[in-house]
Amino acid sequence: MQMLIDHYPKSKPLHREKCRVHASDGTSTFSAGRFLSTLGDIVQRGDDLDEELLDKMMKLPWFAAWYGTQRARAVMAPNALPVKPTMNEQVELLVGAYSYEQPVRGKVIVVERADGRTFTLNGALVLDKIASAMHGGVCAGKYRISETACADLARLPWVKDWLERSADRRSVGAMRKVVTKDMKLELVLHHCRKYRPGWDDAPIPVHVPGSDTFYFRPATWIDDLADNWLCDKRPSVTLTEDQMMALESLPWLAAWLQGVLRRRK
Repeated sequence: MQMLIDHYPKSKPLHREKCRVHASDGTSTFSAGRFLSTLGDIVQRGDDLDEELLDKMMKLPWFAAWYGTQRARAVMAPNALPVKPTMNEQVELLVGAYSYEQPVRGKVIVVERADGRTFTLNGALVLDKIASAMHGGVCAGKYRISETACADLARLPWVKDWLERSADRRSVGAMRKVVTKDMKLELVLHHCRKYRPGWDDAPIPVHVPGSDTFYFRPATWIDDLADNWLCDKRPSVTLTEDQMMALESLPWLAAWLQGVLRRRK
């Protein structure tokens, strides 16, 4: 709670938002959005919070409204809709809110549910979650939706173009899995032996048997590797000790890592 006070004095953290905080042994990552969600569960159960910290939190411009919402959910009628809409309900809310245009990534809107409560809808995130179901049938993927919800969404005028673009991204994603981590490592060791790859460098074409050509961008890949050396948290791409040693043989790696660390500071 004290970290929320220190790092979010003006606005509420987003659902998956994280921030860097100072710890006794250096810097650490605080999953502020996840903690706030946990705090909401505590309030809805009716558990008591530390009174001194709660008083401090109440002075934040965004906290009182958020806290009031959580308290209201704690006393909600037993036959009310679930606190968080199901994926089917989120799809129907999306259909109602975006009848003519596709949701913009990063934009959220407040919509009204059937019982009058409001819900902050992230339309682009909902589309990401249900893409597998729309491509592979209502039971495909982690997030399943009903045939009715699927059909209602499919009737919107922008959905056909979204599905085509999504299919292209899925094809590229599938090729990324075929081009393994070891293959990418070998490409970097071979093509980037003397100089660090730049963001504007031409991609390296990789032939994928039975599929299209995959265009590998070393600068994008190594950007996901830095936390193997610089941070205790799990990096975007995890390397083995042998893979790290292979990359450490590159003459530019140490200077690049120092530059990443300076920019973060």
